[in-house]
Amino acid sequence: MKTISSPNQKPNLFFTLAISLAVLLFGIVIKSAFADTNTPVSEQVAKAESEISSEAPAPVNEVSLIPSDQKTSLADEQPSSPSSTSDENQPVPQVKSQVANGIEFTISNYSRVAYHFYVDVCYDLPGSGILDINEATLLYGPLRTSSFEFREISLQVATEVGQTGRRCANLDFNQITTSETSKTFTLIIGSLSLVLPAEGEECKEYLARGEAALAKQGITIQCDQGTEFGLFNYGIVSKPDAMSQEQADELLYKTIFGIIEGPWTFNGTVEK
Repeated sequence: MKTISSPNQKPNLFFTLAISLAVLLFGIVIKSAFADTNTPVSEQVAKAESEISSEAPAPVNEVSLIPSDQKTSLADEQPSSPSSTSDENQPVPQVKSQVANGIEFTISNYSRVAYHFYVDVCYDLPGSGILDINEATLLYGPLRTSSFEFREISLQVATEVGQTGRRCANLDFNQITTSETSKTFTLIIGSLSLVLPAEGEECKEYLARGEAALAKQGITIQCDQGTEFGLFNYGIVSKPDAMSQEQADELLYKTIFGIIEGPWTFNGTVEK
């Protein structure tokens, strides 16, 4: 009898050869992967970690760029106001008062600091208007100056007829020479005047201040407001024949500008 091979026997032989070839190739690949080193894997990992840590930057200590003897707080660097500081060893300046033309004036807290002479002043406001210091002169040793800055401290304006308001401010005479050694001073307040009207409202305000009051003196006035702010013309239209032009002009000036003449004179001593 002739033997016939099964058709499935040939494919099984090819499959066995393919598996053997794959295992051989896999071994070659594994061997080549580790052929370049004889060092165990654990030692390679430790070496890599050591190299990474060695490349890390060294810690930097914080260093102050400001010398310790120059470190100050903001409070130490801020100048203090003469009116807001006190020294137990320094005498408190005496409060002085003067009355002229029905206006009471007081001064206090006067002091000399470097190029400045400071003094606090308070004065009455007899009506609803606000008065400015029109003239003030300081006599300090041989020095005579009328240059000062006005810094308001408080303001109380009368709200009813018959009431008196009050205004307080600090005067800063800022042209005092440091070589001056005098301790005595004289302060002269020459006059007060109403604050200036807002620009563009000059004629309206000045007529309201003076038209009725001057009419009682037989004086008629007029005021023409200019087209540009701050420009206006005012003058006398008529006056009594017995009154000179100079008298009428002076009366007009004092009325519309609210001039109140002093003087209020104060003498005192400062401790440097």
